[in-house]
Amino acid sequence: MRLGWVLALNDSLDNGREQLEMVASRAPRADLSYLAHMFLGSLDERANRPAEAARAYEAARAAGAFQSSLIALMRIAGAHGEHERVRALAGEISDGAAADREDPWIGYRICVTGGELLNGLRGEAQRR
Repeated sequence: MRLGWVLALNDSLDNGREQLEMVASRAPRADLSYLAHMFLGSLDERANRPAEAARAYEAARAAGAFQSSLIALMRIAGAHGEHERVRALAGEISDGAAADREDPWIGYRICVTGGELLNGLRGEAQRR
C-alpha cells in the first residue's frame, strides 16, 4: 500500500493504482482496505473522475466509517449540489460513530510532499 501511494505521489499513477488496487482487493485488515480505497479515491479526484472517487470513498466507508471517508463523500456530493446527501453524511459524523475512532487516513494526509512524505512513512513504520 505504501509503495502504491509513493508511486502515485511520484507521478507513476498507473503503477501506483495497480499496487493500491491489489491491496484494496486483498487487504487482510479493515484499516488497510480503508486506506487503499481512500488512496484510490484521491487518485480519482486528482484525475477529475468524481464518480469513481465517490465509489472508492464508499468502499472505504464500508471498510470503516471514519471521518475522512465521510468528509470526502460530502465534498463530492456538495460539488454536485446534493445537499440532502451532504446533510445525511454530516449527520453520521455528528452521531459520533466516526468521531470516536482514530482515522488512519490522518497520518497520510499530513505527509504529502517530498521529505515530509518519507519522514511520515518512516515514523509510521517505526510506530508499528
